[in-house]
Amino acid sequence: MTYIPSRLVGPYNLTDGYQTVYLSSTLTIIKQVILSNVTGADASVRLSLTNFTGVPGSQNAIMQDVQVEANSTLIADIVQVMQPLERLHARCSVSGAINITISGVYDSQE
Repeated sequence: MTYIPSRLVGPYNLTDGYQTVYLSSTLTIIKQVILSNVTGADASVRLSLTNFTGVPGSQNAIMQDVQVEANSTLIADIVQVMQPLERLHARCSVSGAINITISGVYDSQE
């Protein structure tokens, strides 16, 4: 296996409803999540990991209502493995308040 470092998502502006922000086509490891609040109001973010047909929610949250203060950035260094065809979903409490950027590595399948 050869792992390729990559920016997997974003910067991408979140809404107040779940959005699929990443669909893994191969084995993927999320290494860092950057949440930037671009507004003057606090907002929270939820990330959920599901299989291809799964429904995001509290039952599969990997980050549950993480608060990001107004005009600030939160950086989370994590290790989360995603299998092929798993989906990462994100939502924020205030539509348009949060930009998300995710970096990691993926298997080049060579």
